[in-house]
Amino acid sequence: MADQAEGLRQLFARRCPSVLPILIPGGGQGALVANLAIAAARSGREVLVVDGTPGEVAAATGLRARYELAHVFAGDKRLDQITLEPCERVRIVPAARMLRDTGRLEPWLGQLVQRCESVPGLVIVYQRNATEALDGDLLVTASPAREDLTRTYAELKRMKHHSRGRLRLIVARTVDEEDARQVHRALDETAQRYLGVAIDWAGFVPHDAPLRRAEASGRPVFDIDTAAPSARALLGLGRALDQWQLPRLAVTH
Repeated sequence: MADQAEGLRQLFARRCPSVLPILIPGGGQGALVANLAIAAARSGREVLVVDGTPGEVAAATGLRARYELAHVFAGDKRLDQITLEPCERVRIVPAARMLRDTGRLEPWLGQLVQRCESVPGLVIVYQRNATEALDGDLLVTASPAREDLTRTYAELKRMKHHSRGRLRLIVARTVDEEDARQVHRALDETAQRYLGVAIDWAGFVPHDAPLRRAEASGRPVFDIDTAAPSARALLGLGRALDQWQLPRLAVTH
């Protein structure tokens, strides 16, 4: 019975991929998203990144996005013609127009996965602006910069009526954990006081020298130094996703 139950769980996981929506107000963190996708793939997942920016994730891996998902749904391109594959087990689908024009993830996200030749285990959706959320956890990214905190709070305010899971914060663009903790405390206290929502600490990715070199060269940090603090933090975050309550998409392949 235990083997049968485990088999059913694995079948469900294959047909119902997890979705990780990442809200990064204003964008500019394509390298973080790309590195997180690669970290998750290093844990054995097949990862599909839906990039809601004008090619940030592709550029972070040395690639260039020429077409996007809107061309597929318009019948102008096939999905395989717009999909980019920077490394094993990671695929990128540019979708800036799709996210901008729809303002939501359903139903087109499920339709996208349905069109995939192989169903991914994890779908990462990189958003610069808040959309109507799926039923599960949402990852928010911020940095210590004042304008970044202002944008993040504004988007959280927009998310107040849509979020149906836990909000989790990862802090970037700092090398100091205490700075990162202060960012979390400031956003969490403000959100609880004025929005009535709590923000969980998900960690921080040190903006160390290997990560900065990787960003400057359009390469993943794992190509520069797999032992760097930033790389270790990303791998830890990738493993932690297993404990989160992520939304799932039903796929009938």
